[in-house]
Amino acid sequence: LDPDLRAMAAEILGDIGDSEASDALYEAIENHHPPVREHAVGALVAIGDENLTEFLIDRLRNDYFPGETETLRLMALVPDPALIAVIEPYLTNDDHVKRTLAAAAILSILERSGNARP
Repeated sequence: LDPDLRAMAAEILGDIGDSEASDALYEAIENHHPPVREHAVGALVAIGDENLTEFLIDRLRNDYFPGETETLRLMALVPDPALIAVIEPYLTNDDHVKRTLAAAAILSILERSGNARP
């Protein structure tokens, strides 16, 4: 029940690299504690889960939990440039928080994927 323990467990699953842990990690993305979600996404990235990008896009487009702002923040952790086209429309969003998160997510994705220019 401890969110810190759940976050640590997610991180360890990513370190182990066990793709059989994917289902549990996707469940962890639904957790109410942001560090648990963040570590679950990081673990799925570490495992090389091929469904993560589409999962996050679906969450963003359909406004599933954890919501748009948190999903934008989670997308920043994924080094997949395919996410940029989905995030770009948020750069002109009326909500300044979403605009800021979108810009930060795009920059992070570019840096993590090795596509950032100096």
